[in-house]
Amino acid sequence: MARKMNPGSGNAQGTGPSHHSYKPTAKSRYRDIPMIECSRCGSKENLCRHHIDRNRLNNTPSNIEILCRSCHSKEHKLHDSFNGKSGTVKLTDSQVLLIREDIRSYRLIAEEYRVTKTTISRIKRRKFWKHLP
Repeated sequence: MARKMNPGSGNAQGTGPSHHSYKPTAKSRYRDIPMIECSRCGSKENLCRHHIDRNRLNNTPSNIEILCRSCHSKEHKLHDSFNGKSGTVKLTDSQVLLIREDIRSYRLIAEEYRVTKTTISRIKRRKFWKHLP
């Protein structure tokens, strides 16, 4: 015979905003921000929440901006290019020659020139900058 549960008992009971002990968390507060339109271009499609300070743990409403996917992508590319994380960094021919002769680890070389370890590997294997000796 199945046991009857008393109303209001159990883990799933009384956990919502109408419950007397409900306390909104940061997560619930930022999810309450309506996603109506992109704050930059006005698009109403493909919306997402952007953390202005780039800290995904800071979910205060003042740190959340509603952006469409396109504006969100542009925002991160723009930010990353100012911080040297973009793939737009150009190496000079002389830098490539120095990289090819450098005997340090790929990680250290990549950090110095602000490129990926894969880029360093391709330079050393002459997959990139083939026109150089």
